[in-house]
Amino acid sequence: MFIYIFLYYNYKKGEKMIKKFILLLTVSVIATCCISMPAKADTSGDTKYPIVLVHGLSGFDTALADYFYGVKGALAAVGSVQVYTPQVSGYETSEARGEELLTYLEELSAVTGSTKFNLIGHSQGGIDSRYVASIRPDLVASVTSVGSPHFGSGTADFIKDSPLEGITLSIGNAVGTFLAAATGDSSQQANAMGSLEALNSTDAAIFNAKYPEGLRQGTCQETPSYNAGSWWWPNWQSDYSVNDGAHQVNGVAYYSWAGTYNPLFDSKHFRFSRWLFVRDLSND
Repeated sequence: MFIYIFLYYNYKKGEKMIKKFILLLTVSVIATCCISMPAKADTSGDTKYPIVLVHGLSGFDTALADYFYGVKGALAAVGSVQVYTPQVSGYETSEARGEELLTYLEELSAVTGSTKFNLIGHSQGGIDSRYVASIRPDLVASVTSVGSPHFGSGTADFIKDSPLEGITLSIGNAVGTFLAAATGDSSQQANAMGSLEALNSTDAAIFNAKYPEGLRQGTCQETPSYNAGSWWWPNWQSDYSVNDGAHQVNGVAYYSWAGTYNPLFDSKHFRFSRWLFVRDLSND
């Protein structure tokens, strides 16, 4: 009887040890697989066509510093690795800068084999991009303007035909000449008058009449709203389709971003404060 109890006890003890061994082995295998398995890369920002970042007035590619600081890295982190930054004249009309951008895209297409590009233009770069998309839509997949004065700038209106015009043009031409030398591209013309003509509201209206594609028909602040909820639990929505302009023209998609949202000035609840403090509302 004693021998039977002894053998049974050792059998149960061994069975428990085997179960523990199997459990530890299973955990080890799972842990090894999880550690060795590479993390899935973020490709949420990957695009079919390369991205071209177009600088604005008095801009540059990377001659003095990185104009689009951190943007390339942020895009690469989400899968956009084909990102290019051309250098166009810092001071010129949007049509002249647009022609320089077009030449760059044609050369880039020949080198990369890409048939289209996604243009992201800051300030005047957004207007240049619109020009290229208007005359060569076959080369452009999309245009995104960031803080671009499509309807003109109040500052340019103030300077044009004022006592400040002469000194402003002299300073602009001097800076433009310096940028041309710094970038090593002596062919660039420093034409501050061209920039002033491109950015004042009168000449902007002429430009827009010639190249109207994707142009907003009204301001963000004038966008009408409707209550998508009920009277006792309202849910006000903006109907951007009323004055947003065409989202796609000749196969080119159009986007715009005015800048950082400010709840004080951008909220509909503070419409009066926007009227009081921010009078130039036409370019967002």
